[in-house]
Amino acid sequence: DIRKFGTPDEVLGRVLRIETDKEGTQEVTSVGASAVNFAKGEERPPFYKLEYIVDSTRGINHFWSAVAIQNQRLHVLWIAAS
Repeated sequence: DIRKFGTPDEVLGRVLRIETDKEGTQEVTSVGASAVNFAKGEERPPFYKLEYIVDSTRGINHFWSAVAIQNQRLHVLWIAAS
């Protein structure tokens, strides 16, 4: 369960630290983070939506991702736009 790794803001904070440490990164901006929970009784796990912007020597990119853990596997949908 993704909630075992912290709140959406805590998970986003970890992602932002990783992005900040990458070579060429000049600035990282948090846009937001939230949790999506399904109706009780549904077997789908909750997931986190994370959004941030990275300004680097490679340009400015806006990232959106959905992160979930199901059956002990990490699932990430990752979208980037220039």
